[in-house]
Amino acid sequence: MPDGDDLKSTSAGGSRPKRPSRAMRPPMRSSIACLRCRKSKIKCDNDNTGSPCDTCIKAGHKCEFPEPTLLPAKRSKPPTAPKQEVLSAPYLTADLWHQLFDIYKLHFATELPFLHLTSLKGIIHDKDIKKPSTESNLILLGILALTARFHPDFVKYVAHLTHDKIAGPKSRGILASSAPSMVSDYFSNTLTKALGPLESALTSATVVRVQAFLMLGLYKWSQPNGGLAAWMYVDVAIQMAQGLKLGFGDKPLGGKRTPALSPQSSKSARPPSEFWKDQEIRRRTMFSCLILDRLLSCGSDRVSMVRSDDLQIQLPCTEHASDLGRVVYTGFLRQMGHGMEPPIDDSVLSRFVQLADFWGDITKYSFAGGRHTESLPPWDQESTFYQLNTKVDAFYAHLPEEFTWSSSNFWKHDSSMYTSLHMLGALCKIMLHREYIPFIAIKCSEPVGPLDEPVFDRETVPDHFWERSAEQVFKAGRHIIDLVSTCRDRLPHSSLVIFAIWQAAFVGIYARHYPHMDTQNHMVSKQEIEERNSGNMSESTQTGNTSIAFQALTEVAPHQIMASDCATQH
Repeated sequence: MPDGDDLKSTSAGGSRPKRPSRAMRPPMRSSIACLRCRKSKIKCDNDNTGSPCDTCIKAGHKCEFPEPTLLPAKRSKPPTAPKQEVLSAPYLTADLWHQLFDIYKLHFATELPFLHLTSLKGIIHDKDIKKPSTESNLILLGILALTARFHPDFVKYVAHLTHDKIAGPKSRGILASSAPSMVSDYFSNTLTKALGPLESALTSATVVRVQAFLMLGLYKWSQPNGGLAAWMYVDVAIQMAQGLKLGFGDKPLGGKRTPALSPQSSKSARPPSEFWKDQEIRRRTMFSCLILDRLLSCGSDRVSMVRSDDLQIQLPCTEHASDLGRVVYTGFLRQMGHGMEPPIDDSVLSRFVQLADFWGDITKYSFAGGRHTESLPPWDQESTFYQLNTKVDAFYAHLPEEFTWSSSNFWKHDSSMYTSLHMLGALCKIMLHREYIPFIAIKCSEPVGPLDEPVFDRETVPDHFWERSAEQVFKAGRHIIDLVSTCRDRLPHSSLVIFAIWQAAFVGIYARHYPHMDTQNHMVSKQEIEERNSGNMSESTQTGNTSIAFQALTEVAPHQIMASDCATQH
């Protein structure tokens, strides 16, 4: 999938308005002061919404406001946050951690589904009694790197902390508009240092370190010009996972209905459910490698590192089964659609893994040259296009009814995973069928296939073939727009979703310029066509389905610079 390296880079940080200095800001009147400012008898600058005041933010303290019947808190020691361990900062409360876990689940749990959030919540709950292990700290730092930019109050705290480290605690510097990205960079760099020097980082192989490299890779993918770094981090994770044999361990069951536990689990004093939970984490870690490998290993001559046929692990189970450590059978990646026994425990995640594998095949075909690599027409059953299209159609034909797209199903499932599944499905159709749509459609009045070589004799083309193929592109673009409209504030801000919205915006602009190609008006309405014919066509970013895509990219841009870059490409 094209990343920030393939998009025109922009100086987003330099073009954003800077926050005015304290001297330029109008005086703020607060109806109530926080406990710390009240006790210190100093002015408390806050916005009366419960957000932390400027003094507490700069000092790195937790900002608390008194209840009507409570006395002010005792004076605490002078601020020492810059000298404390990153994960022991006082503002990292259990409540804040739970909010960050929710952010992770919404934006990143589809590509990185290996985190057992229930266990992490237990670690956070007991952190004052039992210090988290070194490996737990790696995971927590990874979560901070990915999620910090999405939490405004957390950004304020950490931005001042990192500024004080550079300019000194008494500096009166102001927060830059790029603070969210700066804060996530801070935790990303901290995680990189925590992994150790190069030799240690590459030779100390554990499942958690595989996960840490994957988290760094996913974070780098969202940064300007971070595609190469992301690919390298993910490749390190993949090779480490292969060295740990995370892709091995399960066998098809044949006539059995449930898988047996490994012999080593019976020798362990741990409960079978705990062993199975660990096995599921290993599987999900390996499938995370597969997902990111397929999403990143296309374009720029990047070679895929994971062979689907080599994976001897069953597909991920449902979240419920994973949380409980319940032994279930889910089937295998390349087992589906080959007359094998259907899986007992089906999940949106397992379907997403299968679709990500298909996506890898489609992008490999597209970036190799697409139709220019074909010697057969697209309707020939032996052509690569026909086989890939059949594979995608079969995927949807075998998709359980409860996994198909509908607004009611949206609320039944984990919205993030469900949304990502259908975003990727729409991308598969756009990437595949755009091969036979002319880039500049000014010499035709309807879909007639490609206008440049190789072209096809009209007499040999099956009836309505080009119309049906073109409709797949516009219908998929509309599907992405509908997903955005349904999700609203539950829209995942992942690089995959941003890329899908960008593609939908491009399809919408194409439809506005060449409305005769969108014969069913999926992306351009009849009213827009009439406005265009009368010469009064409005800006594409302001009206119609295309405007929904641009608005979504604009809303995501403060947290994901990749979205800002995408929006400027149109």
